[in-house]
Amino acid sequence: MFNKNLSRFQRRSLQLFSSSIIFTAFLTMMTRTWFKDHHPTGPIAWLLALIPTIPFIATIIIAMRYLARETDEFIRTQVLLALLQGSLITLVCTVIYSLLQNFIKTPDAPAMAYIDIFLVASMIALRVHLRSAQ
Repeated sequence: MFNKNLSRFQRRSLQLFSSSIIFTAFLTMMTRTWFKDHHPTGPIAWLLALIPTIPFIATIIIAMRYLARETDEFIRTQVLLALLQGSLITLVCTVIYSLLQNFIKTPDAPAMAYIDIFLVASMIALRVHLRSAQ
């Protein structure tokens, strides 16, 4: 399997990255539910809005730390390429959805969906790149 080829550092970084993504999604759902049910305002609303950003920031820090410590140039390049492709897919989705919202009636998508798109697209792109390189 693919994970057997990873170093201990790479496996640990992947576990931290995946956990952070799941935690971001969980906190986003919980915060959205809290806003819908309790309608907070003022500083409480700001604090609640900030909470899901904490694991997302951790995800970015984990990725930056990984890139700084990865010794294999090929793997580092593949990770950077996957992050760029995740950004591209997110931007494309944002432009398409924005145009649809401007010109036809579409339901509002949660803004946090773009973070999910970025993270999932980046992880899929990395898996595809690494599998095709084997």
